Amino acid sequence: HSISLETTEGSYMDVDLSPDGKEIVFTVLGEIFQMPAGGGTPVQITRGLAINSHPVWSPDGKEIAYLSDISGGMRVNVMHRDGTGQRILDASGSQIQRYYDIKPAPIPVWLTDETGLVIKDHLISLTSGINVLPKDVRNIFDISRDGRMYYQEDHVTTNFIKCYDRLTGETRKFSDLPAHAYHPRISPDGKWLIYIKYIKNPSVKNSLVARNLSTGNEKILVDQLEPDSRTIKEHYAFSSDSKYLLIGYNGKIHKLILDHLYYFN
Repeated sequence: HSISLETTEGSYMDVDLSPDGKEIVFTVLGEIFQMPAGGGTPVQITRGLAINSHPVWSPDGKEIAYLSDISGGMRVNVMHRDGTGQRILDASGSQIQRYYDIKPAPIPVWLTDETGLVIKDHLISLTSGINVLPKDVRNIFDISRDGRMYYQEDHVTTNFIKCYDRLTGETRKFSDLPAHAYHPRISPDGKWLIYIKYIKNPSVKNSLVARNLSTGNEKILVDQLEPDSRTIKEHYAFSSDSKYLLIGYNGKIHKLILDHLYYFN
C-alpha cells in the first residue's frame, strides 16, 4: 500500500548545506529530501524500505554521500545531487557496515579532492575500495579545508580532540573536550568548535555549544535540544563561509547566525 503524508515538522533530522549555500538536504522518516536553502517545496530523492541518514554534500556540490541499510547493513552510499546514480561504496566492507549502532553515528567526511570519503578509521575511495588509516588515526569527524588535518574525537582514553597531519604523519592534541561533549565540528575557517552537550537524563535538555578556539571562551547556542541520545546522532552543518550553521530541533530546521559569537569577552 502507498500512504501519502503531509507534515510541517520532523524529528531528529540530519541537515547538510550545499557548498554554494543554495540547497539543503535533510532526513525525515529514513528518507532524504532536498529543497532550496531559502525555503520551498522539498523533493524526496530517496525512496523505498531502506533507512537513509547523514547525507553530506561533496565539495563540488555534485554528489551526496549518506549512510543506508539498503544492502542489509548500514554502509556508505553515494548518489548524484538529484538522487540518481545511487551506489554502495563499501559493499564488501562487512567490517565497517554497522555504523548506525555507534553513538553518535559517525558522519561520512569528504576528502577535499573529492576522490573519496573518510568514516571512522577507514578511507573509502570512489574507485578503488577501502583502506585502513594509520593505527593512531581514529574517529575522524572533520577534515581541514586544505585537506591536511584530520580531526579526531577521543572519548575512549581521554576527552580531547586530536589532529592528524597528513604531510608529516604526526598526531597532536588540538583541543580539550568536556566529558559530556559529543558530535564536535570544526568550522571551515578553523575559528569555532561546536559540540552537543549531552547529559544522560530524560529531564535535562541537551544543548549546542560554541567555543572560540582563539580565546577558549564558550557560549550556548541552543539550550532546548531533545533530551535523549538520538540527538547526538543528528548531523548539523556549517555554511562554507562559517557565518552560520543549520541544525534540526523541536520539529524545525533552524539557521543559527555565528557573527554575534565574535563578541565573546
